[in-house]
Amino acid sequence: MKFLTDFQVEEYYGAKGVDTWSLKMWEKVISNNDTIADCVEALIGAYYVDGGLFASLNVMKWLGIGVELELSSLDEAITAASLSTCVPIESDIASLEKKIEYEFSVKGLLLEAITHLSEKELGIGCCYERLKFLGDSVLDLLITWHLYQSHTDIDPGVLADLRSASVNNDNFAQVAVRHNLHQHLLHSSGLLVSQILEYVKVISESDPRSLPSIRAPKALGDVVESIVGPILIGTKLSLDQVWNVFYPLLSPIVTPDKLELPPFRELNELCDSLGHFVKVKENCEKMGSAMHVEVSVQLPNALLVREGKGPNKKTAKGEAAFHLLKDLEKRGILHGSLMSKGKRDNPDHIYDSFHLKRDSSICSSLIEEHSSEPASHKRHTLDETNLTASIQFCETSELITPAVAFINQIIDNAMSVGGPRTTLYDVCKKLQWPVPAFDSREYKDSFYFVTDLYLNPVKGCKEARDKTVSLSKITLCIPNYGNIECKGEARSDKKSSFDSAAI
Repeated sequence: MKFLTDFQVEEYYGAKGVDTWSLKMWEKVISNNDTIADCVEALIGAYYVDGGLFASLNVMKWLGIGVELELSSLDEAITAASLSTCVPIESDIASLEKKIEYEFSVKGLLLEAITHLSEKELGIGCCYERLKFLGDSVLDLLITWHLYQSHTDIDPGVLADLRSASVNNDNFAQVAVRHNLHQHLLHSSGLLVSQILEYVKVISESDPRSLPSIRAPKALGDVVESIVGPILIGTKLSLDQVWNVFYPLLSPIVTPDKLELPPFRELNELCDSLGHFVKVKENCEKMGSAMHVEVSVQLPNALLVREGKGPNKKTAKGEAAFHLLKDLEKRGILHGSLMSKGKRDNPDHIYDSFHLKRDSSICSSLIEEHSSEPASHKRHTLDETNLTASIQFCETSELITPAVAFINQIIDNAMSVGGPRTTLYDVCKKLQWPVPAFDSREYKDSFYFVTDLYLNPVKGCKEARDKTVSLSKITLCIPNYGNIECKGEARSDKKSSFDSAAI
């Protein structure tokens, strides 16, 4: 895709009386690679929605994307499968067809779809790897299309979450176990036998709401995907027929009200919405091949810590996060999606049991009472000495003194826009303190003259009349201690007033 230079735009369109500035700005917007890719994907999707598979393939070809589809290749695949050296086991094939409720026109392709790679290593001439590759893409497309048609009024991000929850090996493995498809998997691996038996036992005995303690064997999900291939080829690429066969197998397909995010992601989103940081620490002591991970969340009045274990870090984090979510739920803290399902009646009671108590005389230099009126013209400065003295005077100094080491860094960054806020955010992240909250108000004040750095009082100055000034207050919650509030100086814009309050 070629874009004109600013000079070419000016030379060509300027002579025609076109607004060249708008054109150049539009080129800068659409020249972003991600934007172009999104447009191409949306265009292909529009053709698929309106004209189906072949319409979308044609527009891809027109766009220069190398896709070729020859129907003769389907006949060749069917012929090759018919001449395959794999000899179908009639009774086993018939039993599998009964479970799927579909009679395969080419039995050789079905046999290939249920043959594990370990069989090929013993000299068998086929395995499911190629059909699995095909079926993976087809199921992704079909489930995406189903979700797109079924949920027209939800956010695209939720659609993506629904697809992720539906199109994954764990979900397909459960489909295989639920319909006993795993009984027809042909393989020669003793390890795979034990893995499948253990997984089937765990799934059958576990609570549907609980997190499986073991990872699904990849072969179980693979066999579900590979069975799609013979149906697609046998029906000459009829996606509708494939979906008619697989929709009952995949049902129930997750809906927005039943959607459950991966535990660690749900924990991160929940804590992010509340302004808390999630800390992950790997345990150096490993028992056998299991990975141990410690995940902690600092609340205003408690530190919650849980440990998870699993064959890899991702699984271990998921287990620890799952238990932390249960701990938070007991405290009335739920993810936003769960709140909308009615699992929480009163969103205001999260911290009702936590009352912030402090002696105003102890930290008087740190805290200023909020007022609806503009701040006085006196500059309120909180220097490092005063802050350090106040911190040391507090009875809970051990909770605050670690932050003193970062004060010089905050002051050094005071002149850069956003510097104080970024540094303070880093401090809170390292100490697992909640994210500071900012409250800003704007005032019309004719007694201030706006400059780039701060507001100097200039009474009677004509240019200063009706200037808008921003005053911000920051609230920093220190766990097991209380809130510290500081009001910044009047500044010409909101972000600068945030920086002033952070300093």
